Amino acid sequence: MKKAILVAVALTFASTSSAQAADKFQINTELTLDGKTVEHMTAYVENGETLHYLPKQSQDLMKAKDPKVKIKNNEKRPVGLEAHITARLNSKCKILLSCNGSYVGFYHYKEFAGVQNAEFWVRNLTGTQTVELGEPVRFKDTKPSKDGHDAFITVTVTHI
Repeated sequence: MKKAILVAVALTFASTSSAQAADKFQINTELTLDGKTVEHMTAYVENGETLHYLPKQSQDLMKAKDPKVKIKNNEKRPVGLEAHITARLNSKCKILLSCNGSYVGFYHYKEFAGVQNAEFWVRNLTGTQTVELGEPVRFKDTKPSKDGHDAFITVTVTHI
């Protein structure tokens, strides 16, 4: 009889653990640039899975002032949001939300010796917070900048 009870408890625990591991979330991410929401993204992930947002654009690092002049070995720099977001359900049914990310914005080209060099601004969007399901979390650079640009993401996780 004791063996049957222990087996039943073990099976209940195993099914509860696997159910928690199979939890799925809807992650809504809003990108705000200079006070305006510019992109809203929705993704569906499993508990503990990392969601990856990669920049969609790139910018030449240099441009020749004269279009006939070719720049050798010109590189491009990714511009936009790069974020890796992970949502984990903890034992208290709260979400541990981690974001490792940044936003790179193109500022302008600055001329030097007949070549225009690109200048960029960068905001760090990294952090970890524990929140209730459905509670929005803002990831914003903690070091204020005086260049006039701002970027942050707001992430909301709901259970599906």
